[in-house]
Amino acid sequence: MRFDRSRFGDFSAVDREKSSRAPINYARRQQRVPLSLWLKDTEVIGSFVRRIRERGGKVVFVRFPTTGETWEADERIHPKQVFWDQLENVTG
Repeated sequence: MRFDRSRFGDFSAVDREKSSRAPINYARRQQRVPLSLWLKDTEVIGSFVRRIRERGGKVVFVRFPTTGETWEADERIHPKQVFWDQLENVTG
């Protein structure tokens, strides 16, 4: 590891096909979180966000981009309109 905590990596031996399928296979194995539990958790997260903002902090939620089968699996298991939009409603 270098001083700036970066490392060199040699990925020439990686099976690209297997590596690109890994996130899709993972997404397919996921189980849907019950909406009632999700909503309960969003209330807890919302309280944390409010406390941070009251002290002048900022909160950002990030969802890294995906496409194709990974996006489709995510949307099938936890559709944005049903789950993630609820988090936005609670946290602003």
